[in-house]
Amino acid sequence: MIASIRLLNALLVSAVLSGAATAQSLCKATETLYFSCQLTHSAKVVSLCGNALAEPDRFWLQYRFGTTNRIELSYPPTTKRVIPLFAEAGFDVGYYRRNAGYDTDVSFKSGGWSYTVFSNQPGEGETKNSYGIFIARKREGPGKTLSCSGPPDFGLHNAFSSFVQTHANDK
Repeated sequence: MIASIRLLNALLVSAVLSGAATAQSLCKATETLYFSCQLTHSAKVVSLCGNALAEPDRFWLQYRFGTTNRIELSYPPTTKRVIPLFAEAGFDVGYYRRNAGYDTDVSFKSGGWSYTVFSNQPGEGETKNSYGIFIARKREGPGKTLSCSGPPDFGLHNAFSSFVQTHANDK
């Protein structure tokens, strides 16, 4: 019995350290997950889903917010390829290097609101990462930050970083 419990604990620790145990996602199994996390003190999940970056002519991205039982907001409402993705769909991708750290974000506007999914890695003098979504009437200024309850799932082989580096200068 004790050996079984130790084996189960070792498997669980191994799965967590290898990334096999990941945050909830609103992406379908056939989609590429770029970012997903459960929000602090909530059952709500924020996900960025799409198809593979290896298919640039067919690439699409969709923001989803809600629970696995009920998605409350999808943007854009369709997963159809929008050409050009950033000019027509309204996504903006940012990558900002700073002293010993960096910030990445994907933002869009919908219904008079601005949504910014972010990942901030510590810089000089900072001690911890921050992840979540910032929602406001304007991209900057007063708004509300909904933080992730833990580190997000950035997708297989850190798909989020690849996506941001590929599209950070697209407008």
